Amino acid sequence: MELITLGAITAILLTVIFAAGLRGTRSLDGLLLFFLIIFLATWAAGLWITPTRPLPFGISWLPAVFVGLLFALILVALIPPQWTPRNYTSSDVDTRSAGEVIVAGFSMFFWLLLLFLILAIIFGYIS
Repeated sequence: MELITLGAITAILLTVIFAAGLRGTRSLDGLLLFFLIIFLATWAAGLWITPTRPLPFGISWLPAVFVGLLFALILVALIPPQWTPRNYTSSDVDTRSAGEVIVAGFSMFFWLLLLFLILAIIFGYIS
């Protein structure tokens, strides 16, 4: 139970910190997906990474927080910018097809990542 609590606390803190940094640029749906991925990543990290030192409060929180921060930075790096260059005109590129490619690529990445994290959690409890 402490792994789920640790994952939730870490995911909430990282979501709030990154939402403040990206204020006004993303929707609530995006924040919920961000939270879900960070939560699952920290939960899986708590299951798979074994601590090597004495644990404060009996919980190995450092590996989970580190993995959560790593996933948060990767997700933020994948977010496309919302600005357009100065010399850009809409007639230069078909933005609809480019946007569809970005969404399709991100959707496939999201579902594969979600599947991998859920399988990591399941196998962490089985083994």
